[in-house]
Amino acid sequence: MIKATKFIYSILALSLFFSGCEEKLDTAPDGDTVTVDQLEDILAKWPDRLQANITGFSSFMVNFPAVTDDNDQQDDFGYPSIATRMEHNGQDMVGDPIGYNWFRNNQTYEDRLITSDNTSYMWRYFYKHIKRANDVLKLIDPETTDAVQKQYIGQALVIRAFNYLHLAQLYQYTYKGNEDKACVPIITESTTSEEILNNPRVPVSKVYELILSDLDRAVLLLEGFVRADVTAVNQAVAYGVRARANLVMENWAGAASDAQNALTKSGATPYTLAEVSEPNFDDATHNSVLWGGVITAEDAAVKSGICNFTSMVTSLCYGYGGYTTIVSVWKKINVNLYNRIPDTDVRKGWWIDDKGVSTTVGESWKGINFAEKGMHSYTNIKFAPNNKEPLDPNNATDFIYMRAEEMILINAEATAMAGDLNGGKTILEDFVKTYRNPDFASAASSSKLLQDEIWLQRRVEFWGEGQSWFDIKRLKKPILRKENGTSNFATGAIFNIEAEAPIMLWAIPRSEILANGGISEADNNVPGPKPVSE
Repeated sequence: MIKATKFIYSILALSLFFSGCEEKLDTAPDGDTVTVDQLEDILAKWPDRLQANITGFSSFMVNFPAVTDDNDQQDDFGYPSIATRMEHNGQDMVGDPIGYNWFRNNQTYEDRLITSDNTSYMWRYFYKHIKRANDVLKLIDPETTDAVQKQYIGQALVIRAFNYLHLAQLYQYTYKGNEDKACVPIITESTTSEEILNNPRVPVSKVYELILSDLDRAVLLLEGFVRADVTAVNQAVAYGVRARANLVMENWAGAASDAQNALTKSGATPYTLAEVSEPNFDDATHNSVLWGGVITAEDAAVKSGICNFTSMVTSLCYGYGGYTTIVSVWKKINVNLYNRIPDTDVRKGWWIDDKGVSTTVGESWKGINFAEKGMHSYTNIKFAPNNKEPLDPNNATDFIYMRAEEMILINAEATAMAGDLNGGKTILEDFVKTYRNPDFASAASSSKLLQDEIWLQRRVEFWGEGQSWFDIKRLKKPILRKENGTSNFATGAIFNIEAEAPIMLWAIPRSEILANGGISEADNNVPGPKPVSE
């Protein structure tokens, strides 16, 4: 039974319940209220509608358009577009700032204006997703004993925590040493319309307190839950998200334990050496994947032809970053990072060299000659096109949110930083030697040096997947696009940024400040001047 003393719900929640996933507003539960008895009646008569809202969590993450309701906004294709923005903000993905690169403003940091579309997009995406979680949580008694409804609560809590973890790292520096600094407003299922209209930024510690509280509950509620497919959140994913949060917070023992539990509960194992010796990472049903977006030919992002991750980043396909367009914006690796990858590491073949040759597949793949197609030096061939067929015009490739390799590297780093250097080295060496570079041996003589070794592994392993920016933030690293006079970034994007520089913080959009009396202009992040390119 739903407790009448605790819950009065908005008509917006009810409308979302009927529509499944088509609500327009971002955060506010505006409108009239419905009674608890009415909601109980709805749950009894139409339980499938609640399931539709749960399914909406995953569809929103790969939807086009996801935020803007604008089919002409070609960089609005859900979470993969967020990941691509983050990659362009960092130092490892080179995407020339020209017209066909929809993420050029992220590469040049012209995305920090409080009135820009990019600034609005980042804020709205995460709060829209949080709202979806809150709308589900409003509809279910938190003390329910119904097994299915407990699983729904658990999934909603993980989704909410996942989004707040992103917001916390985008709008403030890393947790450690910044616990008392202003982060973002908190909106939960119990936040009223009036509170939303006067909702200040809360300290970093409060946001992480909510994240961990949500994930602690979710881990318990999702015990024994068997999901329909990899797009849904389960207990392994809850452990994985909590491992990420604990890693940021430097709760080392917790991060190591959660990462191991995520691996154990999921049964996931890394891509093999043979599997990553050619383009891959197009299939979220692979055994390495804990959580991913399955994208089909019927999805709007695919029907658009070019408004999807494959078009923007994958080189072996139809699209802006592919070989079939008139002007291809090849997505390349920072040459300085490429040069740090040993020749014995299979991952070096995920990019072509300055002669147009991959160390694994040579100068061509399935009839596609890299040099003849005009690929620039250091262009990626990491991501395979649909069905691993370069002539397939259908960009229905999946996007991976979390895989086994990440949990292994979290476990290695956290184990070492918790005081067991040899244990961390063993985990790292076992993974790299078995799956990526048989000649690898860690040279780290301290936990901090091992942490830096693992950071290098993460930069290479997860290139293009949206993780690199958050590592820069949590490890307090500078952005280095030019080292020792060497850079392959284009004019307009050649600059270095000091660790924890103001420009690393995203600004809260002006629309939020105008609508929310709890945040003034003075409360906003001030990114400072855009970096000056050489």
